[in-house]
Amino acid sequence: MTHLNPMPPMDPLDITIDSDLSRVRELGSALNADCRQLGFSPEESAEIELAVCEAVNNAIIHAYHRQPGNPVRVTARPVAGQLLIEVTDQGTPLPTGLPEPPPDRAPASLTEGGRGLAIIRAVMNEVDYRSSTAGNILAMRRPLPQR
Repeated sequence: MTHLNPMPPMDPLDITIDSDLSRVRELGSALNADCRQLGFSPEESAEIELAVCEAVNNAIIHAYHRQPGNPVRVTARPVAGQLLIEVTDQGTPLPTGLPEPPPDRAPASLTEGGRGLAIIRAVMNEVDYRSSTAGNILAMRRPLPQR
């Protein structure tokens, strides 16, 4: 009888960085390593890292208007067969929530400033945004690898 090796557990990732664009790469590397631990391929891990770095960049640029000294928190954990990643900031919320994706437009064809969200949506299976007293939260989900 063959036993499948269970996926190694992942300690939930919970990192808060300053709203400084130079800190995003460090956060992305930590997330990439956690994705690999969960069994995502190097390519999948890089895609997830890209999506999260885009989300963090958006928080720094748009919510905090490039002003350092503000927290951007990233949490990642497996939930119900998916990797749930949340990027939280305390800055200016999106005035109308998460805009709808433009019809039939590839991320490469979007204008500058419009690619980040398109990349996030292309890489992650679900993307949701909410703003409350807890802050602005961009939640992203991607199914965990099947073993």
